[in-house]
Amino acid sequence: MTESETNEPSPDDIGPEVRRAVGRIYRRVRSEMHDEQLGDTAVSVLAYLVKHGPQTPGLLSELERVTPRP
Repeated sequence: MTESETNEPSPDDIGPEVRRAVGRIYRRVRSEMHDEQLGDTAVSVLAYLVKHGPQTPGLLSELERVTPRP
């Protein structure tokens, strides 16, 4: 079967649509967050810890490309 027979778009065709959708979702989530809530880096680190378990501050700072606090 060819693409025209299945009516399924190719990954190259849907890539830009997915990118725009993710951008809209990201902007919506950011607009609904309050100032006292966690920032992007903190959420990213917490998600990593949930998935991979305890880590050192040094490793986490390398992953997020930030300088650890003393």
